[in-house]
Amino acid sequence: MASRRDDPFRYPKYRLARRIKPPVYVRYHSFKPHLRLEFEQKCVYCRRPDSVHPNDVQGFAVEHHRPKRRFPERECDYTNLFYACASCNSYKGEYWPEDEGEPFFPNPCDHVMVEHVCFVDGHVDARSVHGAFMVEALQLDDDDLVGWRRAHIFMIRVLEQEVANLQRLGKKLRKRVAQSGGTIDASDELTAIDDQVAQHLHSLNCYCGTTLGVGDAAATRG
Repeated sequence: MASRRDDPFRYPKYRLARRIKPPVYVRYHSFKPHLRLEFEQKCVYCRRPDSVHPNDVQGFAVEHHRPKRRFPERECDYTNLFYACASCNSYKGEYWPEDEGEPFFPNPCDHVMVEHVCFVDGHVDARSVHGAFMVEALQLDDDDLVGWRRAHIFMIRVLEQEVANLQRLGKKLRKRVAQSGGTIDASDELTAIDDQVAQHLHSLNCYCGTTLGVGDAAATRG
């Protein structure tokens, strides 16, 4: 069974309720840090974390679910704004269905995403007409992207195993030191192990999109 870390691309199984109440801004760009926190630094469409994007946060955009050119009154409406990578934002463009019979782009606040798309072995599989439309329009199942996701998850598993091995090694070494009554000095070795664990955990946080911290939350309140 995949752990949460093994599957950072998993789509939500329930509708997300917005938790953040940002100030009223006159420029929609100002909402970006709030949206990043709201949607846990992942693109709402492809689920890629911004912490593994080549341009980091700069490679993500404030996405208007209802396009701002067609719905200018919603340009700075926080409930109409989402966090999306530049690719998905660009592919989605200004599309909006002309009537109820046309497909739409599901979003995690108005829809249960897993009813439309699901993540399986690197692929984004469609579960509805709207999901199929989104997968095709945003090129979510591109062969290169599928390969990248698989490699991404493989690296998460490798790093998790390395952390577990190092933690076991550190535990055994600390036990030996304790049993020696202080005759064994392993401080340098233990420091090196702890440093390696910290480095691997940082890499894991980047791969999993869990690099947000207290400072980020405080910034959105400021």
